[in-house]
Amino acid sequence: MEIDFGNFFLPFNIKTNLGDIVIASPVYAFEALMSENRKLSPAKFFRRIILVDAVNGSSEITKLTKFPAPVVLDAHLEFYRLEPCITSATARFIAEKGTLTYEDRSFGTLYMDWKIYPEHFVEKRLYKGYIIREDRLIDSFSAHAAVSPKIYDLPSRLRKTS
Repeated sequence: MEIDFGNFFLPFNIKTNLGDIVIASPVYAFEALMSENRKLSPAKFFRRIILVDAVNGSSEITKLTKFPAPVVLDAHLEFYRLEPCITSATARFIAEKGTLTYEDRSFGTLYMDWKIYPEHFVEKRLYKGYIIREDRLIDSFSAHAAVSPKIYDLPSRLRKTS
């Protein structure tokens, strides 16, 4: 499946070092209008950016209210590009139906109803960078890191892009 994602990345919130390897994972970014409806309170409307991973279909609602300015990687960085496995239509469906989770809910928000309005979607195609540094895999956008010795042979299985 060949879908053009350009050469733009989500902003890096982690500084890259010389010798780091970057894995470019394609994502569909949707700017969506959402509402939060609580019992005994008026509805609140707000915009959020929803990211849908084009490789595995996972999604997340970011705290961003508008698209961040995309960045271009430095020429000295070695990076590998992953191929997208889902189409734009599938990503849109995931963003509409599968994104709302219970991860940030507490007792005060148990009686809350979230709604996404897909007719207000704006789509962008970008890459999210994952940095391989020593024995860690770091999400450059959210700055989460995972330690795994199994990532050492990962670059040999990826397609190098210059």
